[in-house]
Amino acid sequence: MGAKFQITNHLQTRAKIFDYVSSHELKQPSSPIFVIGLPRSGTTHLFNLLSQDKAHRSALFWEIMYPFPLSKKGSFSQRKKLFKADVVLYFKNKFTPGLDDLHYIESTSPEECLLIKTLSLRSMVYVYMANIPTYQDYIQKADFLPAFEWHKRFLQCLEVEDKPERWLLKDPCHLEHIPEILETYPDAKFIYINRDPSETIPSICSLTATVRSGFTDSVDTNLIGSSNTRVLEECFK
Repeated sequence: MGAKFQITNHLQTRAKIFDYVSSHELKQPSSPIFVIGLPRSGTTHLFNLLSQDKAHRSALFWEIMYPFPLSKKGSFSQRKKLFKADVVLYFKNKFTPGLDDLHYIESTSPEECLLIKTLSLRSMVYVYMANIPTYQDYIQKADFLPAFEWHKRFLQCLEVEDKPERWLLKDPCHLEHIPEILETYPDAKFIYINRDPSETIPSICSLTATVRSGFTDSVDTNLIGSSNTRVLEECFK
């Protein structure tokens, strides 16, 4: 049920973005800075720290969940979407207690591109939610240029109401897709964080197990370990 809700919401958002982009002439998005590194390497901490700079703008959780209709800051429309995002987070905390200890989220938190890339249905979000090896194999071999084309369209839509000096973006999976990023954003800059994989792998496995516990009563930690190790191996090829 939770997975179905998320995928339905992602596809509905994608349709709204397509309709908006098709009927408006949008400008190129502001120059982006990408924070990259292995999962659980400290990228979120740096991302949140850099987000304190007013020159930086990231997509907020509520904006990713409910971007349309576009809302002005402080408007009733924005408050309504904040409420809906808070409801989503309430059920997240109910079904996956302990997740905030590993990755804290508020409706107004800057959120990483992992959720934006769901617009193309190419995202590790679904792998964290369930054991789906065929899908995992697919996204590790898939062309991610379409994912970044939707990523760019999403930022272009958000800029209509709030164009930043720079976009601040983050997703550990970006490490595998720097060529696609540079093709989509030729002026992109990168900040790379390094951490020993022997420390990151147990941490991402713990996060995956916590997320999956909200979708199934059967969490196979050995399977999660081998799956995440395989993902990280791809990063170093």
